[in-house]
Amino acid sequence: MFNIIKKLEKIIKIRKKKMNFKKSYIASVLYRKNNYILRKISEEVLELILESKDYKKKKKKKFIIYECADLIFHILILLSKFNISFKDILNELKKRKNISGIKEKKNRK
Repeated sequence: MFNIIKKLEKIIKIRKKKMNFKKSYIASVLYRKNNYILRKISEEVLELILESKDYKKKKKKKFIIYECADLIFHILILLSKFNISFKDILNELKKRKNISGIKEKKNRK
C-alpha cells in the first residue's frame, strides 16, 4: 500500500526537477508561490468536509474517497516543496504510538 505513495513521491520529484509548468499540473503547482498550494489544500479539505457532511444523503463512500485522494495528493506536493518525505510523517506518527493525543500536544515545543 505504501508503494503508491513512494511512486507518487518519485513522480512529484521528477516533475519538480523538470519544472515544465506548461505540461505538468504538479510542476505548475510547485512553480507558484506557497499560497497557491495552501489554497489547493484548503479547497480539498473543504470538499472533503462537504462530502462527509452530505454522506447520509448520498450514501456514496466513493465521493469521500475521491476527496481524500485529492487531499493526500496535494499534501504530497506540499511536502515535496519543503523536501519532506511521507516517511518523515509516518516516523512522526510512529513516535506518537501509545501516547494520548492530549499528552502529545502538551509535549510539543
